[in-house]
Amino acid sequence: MRRSHCHDEIKGYYTCLPGTLILIDTKEQILRAKESSDIASQVSDFQLSEKDMSLICEKAVSQGLLREQDKVEESVTCNKKPHENYKLTLYHESSTYHYEWNECDKDKQSLMILKDVIMNVLQKNETYAQLKEDMPYAE
Repeated sequence: MRRSHCHDEIKGYYTCLPGTLILIDTKEQILRAKESSDIASQVSDFQLSEKDMSLICEKAVSQGLLREQDKVEESVTCNKKPHENYKLTLYHESSTYHYEWNECDKDKQSLMILKDVIMNVLQKNETYAQLKEDMPYAE
């Protein structure tokens, strides 16, 4: 399904719970949660609502993330143990915007704001709630 105007696609890797990696890929319609113990659950027909995609896209626009970058900046080295690393790819019109950062990157606040918006949308998503509920947590 082709999304209109600002409702393009996202692909991101996030950690929302200690030791849990979340993959959201609206282009391939995948939602995956993986625990540090290599226990994973996946949904293969995942979609966010038009309203949620619009909210995410509008936040990406307001944070200046859907425009060409002069140069790709490397993430800073993070000495915090453990620390969270993030990857985000935004697909808008015919352009692709790829970002990588970690929680120590103080100059990447716009990415952290967008990550928080995406995670808040995900936390309210019924499919994600079911995925979390079905996930066999290792003790």
